[in-house]
Amino acid sequence: MKIKLQKTKTISGSLHRLSLITEDSYFYSNYQEGDENGNTLMYDRKTDKLMSNNYFAYIALEDCLEKEEYIWISKYLKNCYTKYMKEYEKI
Repeated sequence: MKIKLQKTKTISGSLHRLSLITEDSYFYSNYQEGDENGNTLMYDRKTDKLMSNNYFAYIALEDCLEKEEYIWISKYLKNCYTKYMKEYEKI
């Protein structure tokens, strides 16, 4: 199934890139923002409405990554997550 979404969104001067799509939602990530309270946007796929733009969006994205519950993931996010998990496993 082909989904047409904007590749980027600029919110309050911050660039967010499309990073993950699930059956129910899609996420944009600001990879330059280190604060989990503001680096992720989560939208409902059915209504195209913003569901969360704070810590809860970040946690939902992380949960989808851990459970591999997504239908599309950006190459950049996949590389970041893979690198993070390799470092985490060393601990």
